Amino acid sequence: TFELNDPIGVSLYQEDDLWNCEYAACGILSVGNTMVEAVRSFSEDFLVLWDEIAQCSDDSLTKEAQAVKRCLLSVVKSVKTR
Repeated sequence: TFELNDPIGVSLYQEDDLWNCEYAACGILSVGNTMVEAVRSFSEDFLVLWDEIAQCSDDSLTKEAQAVKRCLLSVVKSVKTR
């Protein structure tokens, strides 16, 4: 479970028969056939980016990945594991 510093502004919209869930500040765009699928996909993508990018050392990341890491670190206050 992620505890955020503040709520994030996620855009949820339909385009070409697909639902998009986007957090442009961190470059996250997730897609699903339904609104629920798009939101679920966003949650999974956020978790993967946290695990695979935000937890890595900068020297192992591209400049683009470092920007995503900075964004994620700026919005996440804490992470609670089960």
